[in-house]
Formats: sequence, structure tokens, C-alpha cells
Amino acid sequence: MPSLTSVDAFDSGILLGAGAAERLIDHARQCYAAARRVETPAAVRTLPMPRTPHVNPGQGGQV
Repeated sequence: MPSLTSVDAFDSGILLGAGAAERLIDHARQCYAAARRVETPAAVRTLPMPRTPHVNPGQGGQV
């Protein structure tokens, strides 16, 4: 399945029912549609900072 975090990668495969799979794909489309391109260090500096760090289980730590 297309990655939810990277446009040039794929996430691990999972087994879903048809309805759940449709909702997941719709969610990914909405995330990409709401995104904006960030291509320069100046553009990165304008992004809002997260209020609190969150745990990312896939990376084994906080980001």
C-alpha cells in the first residue's frame, strides 16, 4: 500500500476488509490533499512546532 508518511515508499502490507481498506485509502488521500510542499529551510522554519512530543512506535522513540 502507498506509504502514509512518504510519497516514494510503501508501508508494510496489512489485511483489511473492503470497508476498512476504503476508509484507509480515503484517509491517505485527504492527508495528501491537505499537505503543502515544503522545499526550503526557510519554509521548514515557518512550520508550527508540535505542542508536545509524541511516541512513534515504528521508530522506537520520541520525535
